Amino acid sequence: MPLRYDVTVTAATVSAALPMNLWGGAPFNVSLLLLNTSTGNSSTVQHTMHNPFATDFATGAVWVAHATMASVTSTAGVDGNYAFPVSAIRLNVGTFGSGSVRLIVTQQGV
Repeated sequence: MPLRYDVTVTAATVSAALPMNLWGGAPFNVSLLLLNTSTGNSSTVQHTMHNPFATDFATGAVWVAHATMASVTSTAGVDGNYAFPVSAIRLNVGTFGSGSVRLIVTQQGV
């Protein structure tokens, strides 16, 4: 059964970290779908290699923008993936106009 997260935000914010399963076997495949209901919103999918269960995660994690899902303002659905292992994923909505921003994450074979 796949691991699935569905996060919706309605303000400029950073979502909680969504831990990935690094022990689910190969391949690591993770699918991403970003849905933005207003062109006034600017959203970025980010990932980290830091252990999301480490005591210093909140202050020590370095977050990196997804290569093709950064500063997304389009209201069309934008999809992407991670073919390499990442420890956690989050949604960073830097500018919010109206509506909502939704991120759906599915990891294969967990």
